[in-house]
Amino acid sequence: MADNQPPEDFFGKTTPIQFLVGGTVVLLVSLLLNISPAQDPAEPPLIKPRMPVIGHFWGLFRGYAAYFTRLYERT
Repeated sequence: MADNQPPEDFFGKTTPIQFLVGGTVVLLVSLLLNISPAQDPAEPPLIKPRMPVIGHFWGLFRGYAAYFTRLYERT
């Protein structure tokens, strides 16, 4: 280190873009995990998907007719 350069950390130099992308990912994941609508006790229970949005499309793709029956049986 004769050229007075600071040592690079394990992942290399961190750029502002990496901070922005990382912060955005953390924000989106925390919002998806923590935001849920308030439920009225008179309403039926909510169905919590294993994979939000993508899971519904995948379920429809795998078996369209049986998908709604499976959802009905889970509630």
